[in-house]
Amino acid sequence: MKIIDKTRIANKLISADAPTQLIFFTDLDDTLLDARDYGFEPARSIMGELEARNIPLILLTSKSAAEVFALRDAMGNRHPFGTENGSVIFIPQGYFNAVGVEKPAAATDYEIRRVGLDYETICAMLHRLRDQKGYQFRGFSDMSVAEVIEITGLTQVQAQEAKQRESTEAILWQDSTENLREFEIWLKSQELTLLSGGRFLHVMPAQADKALAMNFLMQSYRSMFPDKIWKTIAFGDGGNDLRMLEAADVGIVVPHVNGYHIQVQNPCRIECDEIASHGWVKAAEWILGLTTGAHKNG
Repeated sequence: MKIIDKTRIANKLISADAPTQLIFFTDLDDTLLDARDYGFEPARSIMGELEARNIPLILLTSKSAAEVFALRDAMGNRHPFGTENGSVIFIPQGYFNAVGVEKPAAATDYEIRRVGLDYETICAMLHRLRDQKGYQFRGFSDMSVAEVIEITGLTQVQAQEAKQRESTEAILWQDSTENLREFEIWLKSQELTLLSGGRFLHVMPAQADKALAMNFLMQSYRSMFPDKIWKTIAFGDGGNDLRMLEAADVGIVVPHVNGYHIQVQNPCRIECDEIASHGWVKAAEWILGLTTGAHKNG
């Protein structure tokens, strides 16, 4: 694990003037979740430590809400979360009127914030463009559940959940680089953008990304506890995590499964040397160890 500047990070996270409150924001696939089986078991003990120290763990992912509901139940997570690269934010009812809810809320018990066009409108626009220009790509809306399983390795239930999208379309680009540049220019003219996230490209509203979702939620946390100095710790591995990692107080870069790191311009960063949850755990342990005893969180 490569810690770029230990002194800078320590100075960033430890305050002598007021209690420092950490908050973790994390990508899921290939970051908190294992690249092969989408498990998170190595991180379970750290999740328990975060709860014991009242450190929120916020999931910010390209996954659909249906996928995240199931994962939050398995994790026992009770905090807000963002789906489809921050295009949709879910806040448990009453969460910011008190310290938090006692258990994960039901799917109907959320305040929901959506940004930009809805999924059906985006897919219709993409299909019209493909018909007009002859671009070669396939999105989740084109794929059967069986095709999603074949491409992703998800189970049938997980693949069905992954197709329940609300604001972004995941596509496999099967055309030339030149046509991809044209495609991106057209997206920009429609107030859409293209983000790389693992094997898929994500067509999404230009007004949304994980950094904006993180900042939106932080406004509420700071209003709820104005006497604390909030410090954001963000974990990610892909291009769709880049702005979040650069906007966080500390950005933790998890390597791709092939070993390389995305280039993050944040002097307070950690570059993990193990993939997925194994790297995630080591970096989280270092952060928690650094702040233990400085000021008690919560």
